[in-house]
Amino acid sequence: MRWGVIVCLCAAVHALRAQLPGMIVNRLQLNGELLLGGNAGSAGQVLLSQGVGATPTWADPASLVTISAANGLTKVGSEIRLGGTLSSATDIALAGQVLSFSGAGSSMVVIGATTGSAARLYVSSVAAAYDAIRAVHSSSSTTSAYAAVRGELSGSGYTPVTGFLGYHASNNKTFGVRTIGGDYGAWFEKPVAITPGTIPPTTTADLEVRNTSTGAPVQVLLRQTTAVSSAGAVLASVDFGDNFTTAAQAQIRVLRGGSGSSSSLPTELSFWVTPAGSTTPLERLRLSSSGNLGLGVATPQAQLHQNGDAGSVHKFTAGAATGTAASDGFDIGIGSDGTAFLRQRENAPLLFYANDQPWLRLEPTGELIVHKRLIAQSARRFKQDIRPLEGAAELLSHLRGVRFRWKPEFGGTEDIGFLAEEVAEVLPEVVQRNPATGEIEGVDYTRIVAVVVEAFKAQQQRLEQLMRQLEALEREVQHLRQLLR
Repeated sequence: MRWGVIVCLCAAVHALRAQLPGMIVNRLQLNGELLLGGNAGSAGQVLLSQGVGATPTWADPASLVTISAANGLTKVGSEIRLGGTLSSATDIALAGQVLSFSGAGSSMVVIGATTGSAARLYVSSVAAAYDAIRAVHSSSSTTSAYAAVRGELSGSGYTPVTGFLGYHASNNKTFGVRTIGGDYGAWFEKPVAITPGTIPPTTTADLEVRNTSTGAPVQVLLRQTTAVSSAGAVLASVDFGDNFTTAAQAQIRVLRGGSGSSSSLPTELSFWVTPAGSTTPLERLRLSSSGNLGLGVATPQAQLHQNGDAGSVHKFTAGAATGTAASDGFDIGIGSDGTAFLRQRENAPLLFYANDQPWLRLEPTGELIVHKRLIAQSARRFKQDIRPLEGAAELLSHLRGVRFRWKPEFGGTEDIGFLAEEVAEVLPEVVQRNPATGEIEGVDYTRIVAVVVEAFKAQQQRLEQLMRQLEALEREVQHLRQLLR
């Protein structure tokens, strides 16, 4: 009887298994590993159903993250979804309101693209109307400093540097980029274009700035953070150079042109360049607050004031008509001996105009032509110790007129005149000497006229005296003739 009951129970169990396959009633207790086709899986793995009729498999939880959404991060219920892929050895965790990313040193989160560069987070956007990354700080505080984006370099091998984008300072001034520490306030690679949103950058220059209003001037402002009142203080400078040295090789400076105040802000501009054979810039041009322009003069005293060093000139040329060499054109300057000069280098006359008329002409051959009158200043009010010129005829008798030919460097032409050295022995007053060396150079022929006039008057007086003597003799002869009759 007992064996019959056992046989019946076995038959009943077999029938129940046929109706409910895989069914476990109450609880399943395992005292060892769970084998699926002889595979116990790895630590941390979970069972993943493969559907009806298929054997479940072991799976890593990280491989079960759902990836969806075309761009950026989205929150669907309690789920964070990424519009991209996760590389291996990467974990995404949401703790409170903080999304943290961790993984191996080469791991990366890519959003909006299937591949990325060597960055921990790579965001890509091809839609022109959307941002790849947008960071917004909406605080309305005007007493605390905030930044939409902050980056730090804090490794032990580096000098700590902190950078901000969209920085909102405590004095309510806004900076697009601000850095604290390091060597640079902001470092941009070429090209950088600052343009309105309606004008896409197309520049190939290092920096291009455009405005938002058609026809309005483009403004770039360099401003000191504090009031500067000291005369001569540099308010701003624009430096130029290359990689030979980190120092400036040329500069444009803006300086305080005098003592400054809230009601008086004099400014000056100066231009600095480095001469050949040097590495130190020198100031070559200064525009003062009064409008005076100095060439090599830091304190110009006239509208145009040039440093009068020997050999300095102003040169005027007319391009192809006169050439551009140092020996071409017209010069105004100071010679090597310190003498000021006007120099016409071309084979052309030098004209002097007044009232738009050419009244004086200096020919290339050396002739000076006055188109009306040459008047020497000679009024009595300019003179003192006036006395007669005596012995004029005697003086003239010692002058010797000669014929001669000018040396080639002075024209090479035939001429007549005096020898200045001989005139100096008779009339030293009319002889011109070099003020520096005292060497005799020329004769003022116009002043000899005074000697000629006095000599003529003396001769005239002598002639009149002889005429009177002749008339007296004639009367005596006439008287004798009458007596003899």
